[in-house]
Amino acid sequence: MPQSNQSGRFVGGLNHYRDPVPSSDANAHELGWHQVLGYRFLRIQTPKGKRLTQLVPGLVLFGVAIAFTVAADLGTNPWTVFAQGLSERTGASVGTLVMLIGLTILVGFGPLGEPLGLGTLLNVLVIGPVIDLVLHVLGDDHSMPVRILLLAVAPPLLGLASGLYLGAGLGPGPRDGLMTAWARRGASISRARTVIELGVLAVGWILGGVVGIGTLYFGLTVGYWVRVFLSRLQIDRPGPRPQRPNTIAAAPSGGQR
Repeated sequence: MPQSNQSGRFVGGLNHYRDPVPSSDANAHELGWHQVLGYRFLRIQTPKGKRLTQLVPGLVLFGVAIAFTVAADLGTNPWTVFAQGLSERTGASVGTLVMLIGLTILVGFGPLGEPLGLGTLLNVLVIGPVIDLVLHVLGDDHSMPVRILLLAVAPPLLGLASGLYLGAGLGPGPRDGLMTAWARRGASISRARTVIELGVLAVGWILGGVVGIGTLYFGLTVGYWVRVFLSRLQIDRPGPRPQRPNTIAAAPSGGQR
């Protein structure tokens, strides 16, 4: 996963800052966000039209991809397994619970110092209803070939969706924000993601969510597809990395570095 830099630019679609507390309003303005009631809201940078036309279709496709994995009933990603498990226990729809989980995490963004973007908010509001709508259209009792097909196309579809909505640079989803909040406090991105997703996967499975070959397939392939599409659809391109200084020439006398 790409890391953030100190300027707070969007890098790899995930936006977060090393310092969760602004030193001044001027500093907040320079970094491209403003603070309201303890929450930091990202400003929509230019080109605004292009960002919005990527964001909404991306979120819709994201919901479609997740619905395909649920309809396949062969296992899905950890957060959806968690929503499935809660659905088994509460009777609420998977889409409704996806939305409520996202909203619950979103409430914690203020204390965690994570910025909220339009993409973060719409992630909560759009994906869940789309999941329920697509599951209603698809219906139940699919044959095994249809289930395999639904599962097979889900990772590339979700990769395209992620490339669109993360590439728009309007803020990551709440679950990614939870991961980056932990990473800003010293954990690596990979460790934060692994621990969080294994945790919700285990709880979801215990509650009755579906874990299977689809979970493994999804986990092994979706990262590749996200990288493929995000590299092509990212509006805010990372700047060139600064060249490392010549450590031999720059070293003080005595060879200490």
